Amino acid sequence: MKKYFSKTKQTPHYDLLAPFWDELCKTEINYENSFVFIDQVVRDLGLGKTILDLSCGTGTLLAFFEQAGYKTYGVEASKNMLAIARKRLKKTICEKSDFNFIPFNEMFDVIYNHYNDFAQLLRYEDLV
Repeated sequence: MKKYFSKTKQTPHYDLLAPFWDELCKTEINYENSFVFIDQVVRDLGLGKTILDLSCGTGTLLAFFEQAGYKTYGVEASKNMLAIARKRLKKTICEKSDFNFIPFNEMFDVIYNHYNDFAQLLRYEDLV
């Protein structure tokens, strides 16, 4: 059986899908609505503006936070998705990792995972 996950858990198909990801998701995901919702929760709770996106993909949602003046960070397991995110984002610090290991020594006011990446946690040990 082929092992799909390594220390940085990643399924190989995300690297293949990276160039097409934004086009594939534009009818499925409304990033602007997601930003408005999260931003409103942040303001309602009086949270700070240092934010981490777990599995940031191509950085589309982080771009909204970056434009709104948040101090933005992202982690992404797919090297090809990460390359697109780094081109898109001017101020965001993005690192190659999954959300089992956060490579920053930063305190975050907000940490979110926007899409479906929790489905990649296949073992009980990954969930706890």
